Amino acid sequence: MKPTLHVSNDFRALRKQLAHQLFLTPSAPFEQKVVLLPDLKQKNELLLHFLKDVDVVMGVDFMELGAGLQFLCKLLAGQTLQLPPLDLLTLHLLPLVQEFQSEKKAYPLAAALAMEFLRYGKFGEGKLIEWAQKEGWQQTLWKTVFSQWDIPSKLLDLSLKKPNQPLEIHLYKFSFLPELYYRFLEKVAAHVPVHIYQFSPCATFWTDTFSEKERIFLEKKVDANVRAEWNAYLQDRPLLLAHLGKLARQTFRFFEEEDFPIEEHYVSPKTDTLLHQLQHQILHYEAKQTLNQDRSILLHPAASKRREVEILFTTLLSLDFNPSDIRIYAPDISSYAPYISLIFGAKESPFPFSIADLPREQESPLLQAFLNLLMLKQNRFNKTAVLKLLSSPPVRQKFRLKEKDVEAFGDWMEKGGVKWGMDRQHRKFLLQGREMHEQGEVGTWEDTFKSLLHGFTTLPKDRPAWEKPILDFSDAATLGTCVSIVRSLEKELSFLETASLSLAEWSEKLRFLLNRYFEVDEKELSTFKWVEEKFALLESKALPKDSYPFLPLFEFIKKAFQEKTGRKEAVQVEALRFASLKLAALDHAPVICLLGLDETQFPRVSSKSSLCELSLPKQPLSQYEDRLLFLESLFAASSHLIMSYVSISEEDGKEQAPSPIVQELLTILDPISITEKHPPFLFHADYFDAPKPTSHLAFRAAQKFYTPHSKPTPFIPEFLTPTPLPPSQTEDLTIDLRALSRFAKHPLRFYLNHALHFYLQYEEKDEEFTLSPLNQMKLREEAHHRPFEEVFEQADLQGKLPLGRFKEVARLHASEEIALLKEALKQFEFVEQPKTIDLALTVPLDRGRIAHLEGTLGGVTSEGLLFHGEKKLHDLLKIWPLYLAFASSDQMEKKKLLLTKTGERLSFPKLDPQHALASYLLYYEKALTHPSPFLPAWGQTFLEKGPQELAKKIEDTTDPYALWIFRPHQYDADILFETWATLLQTTFHPLQEALNDDL
Repeated sequence: MKPTLHVSNDFRALRKQLAHQLFLTPSAPFEQKVVLLPDLKQKNELLLHFLKDVDVVMGVDFMELGAGLQFLCKLLAGQTLQLPPLDLLTLHLLPLVQEFQSEKKAYPLAAALAMEFLRYGKFGEGKLIEWAQKEGWQQTLWKTVFSQWDIPSKLLDLSLKKPNQPLEIHLYKFSFLPELYYRFLEKVAAHVPVHIYQFSPCATFWTDTFSEKERIFLEKKVDANVRAEWNAYLQDRPLLLAHLGKLARQTFRFFEEEDFPIEEHYVSPKTDTLLHQLQHQILHYEAKQTLNQDRSILLHPAASKRREVEILFTTLLSLDFNPSDIRIYAPDISSYAPYISLIFGAKESPFPFSIADLPREQESPLLQAFLNLLMLKQNRFNKTAVLKLLSSPPVRQKFRLKEKDVEAFGDWMEKGGVKWGMDRQHRKFLLQGREMHEQGEVGTWEDTFKSLLHGFTTLPKDRPAWEKPILDFSDAATLGTCVSIVRSLEKELSFLETASLSLAEWSEKLRFLLNRYFEVDEKELSTFKWVEEKFALLESKALPKDSYPFLPLFEFIKKAFQEKTGRKEAVQVEALRFASLKLAALDHAPVICLLGLDETQFPRVSSKSSLCELSLPKQPLSQYEDRLLFLESLFAASSHLIMSYVSISEEDGKEQAPSPIVQELLTILDPISITEKHPPFLFHADYFDAPKPTSHLAFRAAQKFYTPHSKPTPFIPEFLTPTPLPPSQTEDLTIDLRALSRFAKHPLRFYLNHALHFYLQYEEKDEEFTLSPLNQMKLREEAHHRPFEEVFEQADLQGKLPLGRFKEVARLHASEEIALLKEALKQFEFVEQPKTIDLALTVPLDRGRIAHLEGTLGGVTSEGLLFHGEKKLHDLLKIWPLYLAFASSDQMEKKKLLLTKTGERLSFPKLDPQHALASYLLYYEKALTHPSPFLPAWGQTFLEKGPQELAKKIEDTTDPYALWIFRPHQYDADILFETWATLLQTTFHPLQEALNDDL
């Protein structure tokens, strides 16, 4: 008996024939029926289709090819073959390769060599035995590893027998398989029925068809006397079949040589659309005929991948099909996934969708968190990496932590000064013998833990400037849990980095980590089990018993997590389906869409590896696989074939052509044109010239874009439209001195932060290497009261300083600044240290109102108020309201402003401080609702110059808040000046007058 071959050009016909053989053909009682699939995910889809043809679907086992071959070996031969997967073969080769390669190069070499060995086993045939008998380093490694593993060709050496129970094997829709698997199934068919369901594009004898390239090559070898006749025979052939079907020809040539019985189920197209005409020509082996022009085949050039997806979206809107009738493929669908989610996932999109073939890690918080755990050492166990791990849902769920608990813990660690490393010994371990300049515990996790735990039992008498957070007893449970996790992580990872274990022991350890730190909800339960199964592979008896360090295991995990078997599922059954274009992925659909068909991506080009020592003529090249995929796409679509490509190179911005395969199609279709050019963006006017389906979002964007003289609404409308300043309120004011100080230094930032609670995220500077401005200020303030070395040491103990040599740089810079400050203070001839006083002022305002000014004021001396600045308008504007409050107080006799940068004393003899303060507070009140653009750096411009100078200042600014607010079309310098200049000149007249008098 031979396997029965069921062939068709229609995937639906193959599926129906499979259902007929499984459920409607008489079979023996209790007969076991096994369907071998390229991908087990196709099982559910098959079952749904079966239910349309039969009432009951049961009694069928679905298996992937590898599991199915193992099942047949055990059932028919009583043996279990150890066929190595790529990742395990790589691990097996690794210790052997390390004997002559460095640790860094060993793993990539082992992976490449494992790939070649698998190819030898599948396609080497008789040449493999001869090669293996030669002397060479590859032969030595081959004999070593395959003394434990079995090569695929061993399938043909098995002695098979009829099973005890009835059995049927069905091999469904494999686009291509190595011949040895068909030969094995041929042996199986001698004992049990075997059915093979194969896509066939042509109903006539076509395996001697050649492409033009092959024809030209062979023409030279044909006898000159018969060359003309030979050429004439080849002229009457469909070129698409000749150019695209080489891989299929190889398979069918084998079926013909082995004389497999064939059952044909061809379906001829019923209409004369361009798509159906091409299908008809190929099916019936006809030469080129007159073709019809229509929209059944379309090609869309696009400027980018995003534009490709946008064009696809608008094209699908114009088609009257259910989402489940549409399949979209790309050579690598993961590269399109962000744009698919953005455009098809928009609120107004009518298309639910699913995306297959995504990297598993990309869609799984569990896998991301597990990798983050394993990379903690690589990240030096720093604060950011640890907190990122703790905040991941699988970890929080395992330890019953709420999101706010992790946020609170992160805040405590931030204030506690944690930078990296568990303790001093751990830092030495992380640096792996490199010189460590930071010898203490400062900035480590344990240093902060001890301080926080100590705070539960002891309260400080005074609150020092550098105190670490003091927690309430209600925080003890959260702190205890998080501390326990961090300490446990450090121990586990230190063990990983130093351990050398067998692969089976690593499997046990990795599963322990998975169950120790992670717990998932029902959505990720299948991923959790998949990870456990991956780790269980390491327990294979064929693997060596050698001890391995952690690094190759980490590479094994990374590559496993990057497998493109992840999926983003749709909630609805009626959904678009996106997937990668690969062998056996295509299935019938009324509409087939192919993305990414540009000349650099499709067909994929595979080059021969320098490691390959065997000639493997029957190994399929990637380009032939892609040509077969394109041929299958032509037949998979029953109504429309929609193609697109990126016409502008992402690398150099130059124009690029469509795929050579598409160019061949265009040549065959000539003079018919299937290319449709599109406007450069989704809301272009061309889309609205005639009634066409489009998105509401695109329509609204077009309205906005094409509305004449339309201006964007600025973030602060008052900066672009003349708006009177608000009148004074009727209630009294209560103002905090700290708020007033922040306002004086930067009124725009104060408005965004205080009124809108809006903060710009600056580029974060790593405090391991730099001293923050806040800590610089605290150092300066504390140095007024205590020796600098004492202040610096205290800041160091509290983790507020950079580490290593950067600490010395900070020490040098701070000490020089404070030395200059103290030198300036000597000029003021007072002995006592500056102090901080409490102020509570009542300031009369207009309309009989009162302002209550409260808060603390530092830098107060018997000679006056200290200010680290110079006698310049932009400096004095920053301290002006605080100085007015100081001068309005009765606590001090001398009301001078002491400038520590220059040693000058400013006395302002003509100043009425309370009147000037009242004027400033009225300005402050208006700026709370109508933001003030009066930055100190622009003080002279507002008070003495005009709007033209203001416009220049705005254009030249580097202040991040000003840059963000004063963007193009967001302000008018004339309006800003006219709105504020009069009030500002009135408010700051006393300061200007005092400066002018002094000059």
